Amino acid sequence: MYVSVGQHSPRSKRLIAGAIVRRLSRSISPAGRMKLITTPRTVQRKRNSSGQKRLSAWDDVRLCQSVGIVPDQRRKLKHELGQLGRDFFATSQSFMDEYRGLFNGEVYATRRIDADRFPSGESTVVLSCTNVADVLTERVKRLRTNNKLRVLPGNALKLCLAGDFGGHFMKLGFLIGNVATPGAASNFTLLGCYRGAETSTGIRVAFSDVARQLADIREIDGLPTQFFLTGDLMFISKIFGHRGAASANPCFCCEAKNFPSDPGRQRTLERMRQQAAQFQEGIQNGANVTQLSKIPFFNIEPSMTIPPSLHIIACQGVFFGIFTELRHLCSRHGTEYEEQLEMRLRALGAYKNAWYQEYSGYHVRNILRDGGPMHVTEFLPQSPRRDNILMALELLSKLQSFAVAAMLSADHVG
Repeated sequence: MYVSVGQHSPRSKRLIAGAIVRRLSRSISPAGRMKLITTPRTVQRKRNSSGQKRLSAWDDVRLCQSVGIVPDQRRKLKHELGQLGRDFFATSQSFMDEYRGLFNGEVYATRRIDADRFPSGESTVVLSCTNVADVLTERVKRLRTNNKLRVLPGNALKLCLAGDFGGHFMKLGFLIGNVATPGAASNFTLLGCYRGAETSTGIRVAFSDVARQLADIREIDGLPTQFFLTGDLMFISKIFGHRGAASANPCFCCEAKNFPSDPGRQRTLERMRQQAAQFQEGIQNGANVTQLSKIPFFNIEPSMTIPPSLHIIACQGVFFGIFTELRHLCSRHGTEYEEQLEMRLRALGAYKNAWYQEYSGYHVRNILRDGGPMHVTEFLPQSPRRDNILMALELLSKLQSFAVAAMLSADHVG
């Protein structure tokens, strides 16, 4: 939806124009930005059908960039001026040729992966960053210029790799931790994406060139780097070559078989590589215990992973242990209380998976958000056990509220 500029105050117009210019400037390569600053103004002595002098294509680009007009807005403005016989812009073709020349085509590149190499059995196109170090450097310099980078002397630049599947696309990018709001969508920089499922093989085939570049990064703009990894448990498991929550050792951080009584041995990157190599060589002694089928994709220790709080609640048994206690308490009071609990759960939008007869993360969120904990416990007779269950569920509700999930749109990563 387009909003008329006339509906805004002069200050709002300046803010909107500034935001457009910043978005455009972030996309222009360093070489293109320098060209905008240093190239002298030239006048192209061409006229339109009414005798009006036209701007040269380069002056056209400079004008649009300086006032914050994007190509789509320029096209509409050019059409309206043409209707009035006052079109002074360059031809659309010459403008777009000059405009595209500002952008470094080597920042992102596309390549096609044949069907025999991709797990879905269908060919796909992968978009990936060709120079990760330069992209990181430009991002850090821009944050420093705007006084938004918060790195204390002697501290490292915290780079968090993040990935997720949504909208039929698997996306990989990074977040910089040394800012006020690290999890903001505006802090996400895309490193690559492809259309296809979130599989361990697909990620490795599509993002192999990005992984090689990341392995060589030791510092950015004079700052030592420290890498982290975040995403849902499926993404983290795929990165580490782990078989996921359904395996005998469901945790990617340790080798525990049961929660919480068996702490297990803490995983390290080197040990995971050895175990995955054993599994791939067909040595079953020890390989089945740790449930690793592939060598970890990135050089990031398991202790440096940051899973979302909702996944910790839902997938590592905390919520289900408390909810089992609630069901036992209902059964002690009678069948009518069990039926009342199921009715209240359905009212909250929480339904069990038909196959596994368990709640997914989405349905766990529905139970915990807003007044859900009170809604599923208030019908029970008051007792210390009921109050303890309510208090535990409310604590989980507060914890999961810190994790705000939102699908990244083209506006965020464009």
